[in-house]
Amino acid sequence: MQDDFGAHASEEVLERYALDILPEAELASFEEHLLVCSLCQDRLAETETFIRAMRAAARKVEAAPESAGVGWLRQLNLPGRAWIPAVAALAVVLGVAGWWNLWRQPSGPAVAVALHSFRGAGGLVGATAPSGRPLLVRMDLAGVPESGTYEMELVDSQGRGVRRSTLSRSGDGVEAALSSLKRGQYWVRLYRPGSPRELVREFGLKVE
Repeated sequence: MQDDFGAHASEEVLERYALDILPEAELASFEEHLLVCSLCQDRLAETETFIRAMRAAARKVEAAPESAGVGWLRQLNLPGRAWIPAVAALAVVLGVAGWWNLWRQPSGPAVAVALHSFRGAGGLVGATAPSGRPLLVRMDLAGVPESGTYEMELVDSQGRGVRRSTLSRSGDGVEAALSSLKRGQYWVRLYRPGSPRELVREFGLKVE
């Protein structure tokens, strides 16, 4: 709460004034400040525009068939306009929950990708993989000295780190499970642990 209206009003004061619920004890000093402050006048206009939009959305909700969520909110007997921010908060929560479920659930079975390190005329030749799918990547280590574990580093085309993990060798290779990647060029680097680390293989991976 902003008590000193010689300074700019807080968002809470602006909202209460726009909703006609600012206490009488604060009303006079706020309006005096508002008369001479163009910044607060502009902020108040933005606040009133937002509130009008919320009221219009509320009228549409009223006119539409009552959903289970809104009916549940009405049963809470919230006073006055208090149910409007409650509906907005519920929409945000449901939206975030929906996004989270969509993000964390794989869009299909993992795609197996074999990576081999060799170079062609255009540089390092890499494998391709689909975007939006979990990947099971197997990296060829034929000819690489044995090591109990290897450190994997996945970087994008700008060299920014995307993933790091420690992998155990199995036969002539190692395997890594990767969540879905965005489209683009990536590089997978394998190091032997130590100080300093020793780069033993680099693979190209293009996600389309």
